[in-house]
Amino acid sequence: MKYEDYLLEKLYECRDALGFEDYQINIAIERSFRMPKNPTGLLFVIKNLPGNYIYNIKTQPIQIIVYSELNDMTVAMQILDLFTKRYNNSSFTDDDNNLIKQTYDTVVTLRPMIQSEIGYRASLYCYGSYVVCEGVADVQDFKWYNDDSTATDKNESIDYVKASFAYTAVLDTQKVSGQQISTSQKKEAGAVLTMVIPQTDTNFCKKINSIMMGGSSGNVDFKFSFVLNGVTYTQIVYKLHEVTLTTAKTDAPGLQISFSR
Repeated sequence: MKYEDYLLEKLYECRDALGFEDYQINIAIERSFRMPKNPTGLLFVIKNLPGNYIYNIKTQPIQIIVYSELNDMTVAMQILDLFTKRYNNSSFTDDDNNLIKQTYDTVVTLRPMIQSEIGYRASLYCYGSYVVCEGVADVQDFKWYNDDSTATDKNESIDYVKASFAYTAVLDTQKVSGQQISTSQKKEAGAVLTMVIPQTDTNFCKKINSIMMGGSSGNVDFKFSFVLNGVTYTQIVYKLHEVTLTTAKTDAPGLQISFSR
């Protein structure tokens, strides 16, 4: 699936979610387009901005511009705004099995009016960026098992800003007679999971908040599941090690969390 096909599919989903089924959506690349003659036609233009390659990873900044009739400007803004909210900091896989990560900014007005073949149109835009990760294996389907849930499926997704998995081993290093370099054997090892997440009203945050405020015991198991390099890891057990709640008058609150096995 090319990015323009993905964008078209998701824009139609946002259109239907908002109840604007009467509006037709068109996708075009750069300036290879003509204004739709349909009064309820919305034209979304993808403009590629300068990006870069780092080995097999391509970063492509873009500008998504939408043209609409003046009377339908609010419809176009709602559709594009919902798209940016839904799919900011999300990912998908293309037809070549490449991981695509994407981010988007808020929607703004480009120009109040632009003349077209059939009158005047309004234009809006948002900036974004997608990263094509060819041959890269990222953590996928990262979920937490909620023991307290009454749902049939107790696995709940975690909307993290960033996460890291670390492994540390304690080694027994011994000098070998006649050798210049010593050899080591693993005595024990540990694993640490750290993440940064927004402070929300999810069950996961409520559990963390209760422990850090002394409302419940910290000696409970946190079970995580995820997929890495095609291998599914199910209910890996961690203990909460450290958590910091950061908040400010002008910024959204967030949690910095550390778990240990």
